[in-house]
Amino acid sequence: MKYLTEKLKHQALPILLQEFGFNCVLCEKPIEKGQNYDFAHLNDNPRDNRFENLGLAHHVCNVQMINDIDMKFRAKDLIRQREEAGF
Repeated sequence: MKYLTEKLKHQALPILLQEFGFNCVLCEKPIEKGQNYDFAHLNDNPRDNRFENLGLAHHVCNVQMINDIDMKFRAKDLIRQREEAGF
């Protein structure tokens, strides 16, 4: 699969907002107006653009997830929950 395109972001955004609101999937805090945010790939694979693997995240949290075990566990758990729910 290709990297996340603007078209895929446009398709994913309403789904992600419905599920989480405008909150970071990694720290669960609101993404405030003007804060940098990313479309995070929860399994760290930028080519895996399934909706189960995507979430909005503070840019800082998305970068921090690389070395933060707790965030990685949260991300993997979220993917698992979504897959089981048929997301």
